[in-house]
Amino acid sequence: MKLIRCPGCGSEVSDEVATCPGCGGPLTPIPESVGYTRKGGKWSGIGFALVVLGILIGVLSNYALGSLVALAGVAVFAAGRLR
Repeated sequence: MKLIRCPGCGSEVSDEVATCPGCGGPLTPIPESVGYTRKGGKWSGIGFALVVLGILIGVLSNYALGSLVALAGVAVFAAGRLR
């Protein structure tokens, strides 16, 4: 067992541990495959915004236009999630 220096706090820790006991920081780099990316990205966000906008338009003024905008939002949201 050898001692290595923690990149986060600078304290000396064992090379057999995964995180620093002092600061809790990782001592080994986290692989790219572990990262999480949300499926859909910006298209899901745009679709969600269109659904909300359609509901607001439908409630505040024109039911037909609001329904059309909300339906378009659902389509964009679903397309974003399926990509």
